Amino acid sequence: MTEIQRWKVTEPYLHLHCGLGEAPYYEESSQTLRFVDIVKEKIHTVNLKQGPSSHKVIDVDGPISTTADIEGTEDELIVGAKLGYAIFKRSSGELEYVAKVWNESDGAGKEAR
Repeated sequence: MTEIQRWKVTEPYLHLHCGLGEAPYYEESSQTLRFVDIVKEKIHTVNLKQGPSSHKVIDVDGPISTTADIEGTEDELIVGAKLGYAIFKRSSGELEYVAKVWNESDGAGKEAR
């Protein structure tokens, strides 16, 4: 039987102070972990082979809650965004909605979200 490895974590791998860090996704082809900060409207990436010094931040125009790869492109991601589903272009930071499931006036208390 294989012995279980144990690690003692004494400090964070990255010191980011996220408002709400969510949706980790490992990109095997680039050995990169990406995740979002919903509150601060950012996408974070870090190459796990290179370590914390490879951390990059992409500012997003509005909150993003999840990301997924799109087959055949390295530059675009499909994202769950404030108003619905959108294509996010990493190179330009452009967010283009493909399906809006909310609008600004939907639901009581929407303005507080």
